[in-house]
Amino acid sequence: MRILDWEIGMLYWNCLKGAQGNECKALEKVRAKYETDFFAKDLYLFLGTTYEWHSRALTLG
Repeated sequence: MRILDWEIGMLYWNCLKGAQGNECKALEKVRAKYETDFFAKDLYLFLGTTYEWHSRALTLG
């Protein structure tokens, strides 16, 4: 499933900058962040839309 989230995107861009543009190293850093830091915390990822956007889609469609 594709995740579009600005915080995940910024984590990637910061890791890419820290890896001097090496994409493989940046992806390893992102994966390490999730596998170490985030697994140790109660992190929840909610998928779906909010009611505000749901109701807008109904009025447009």
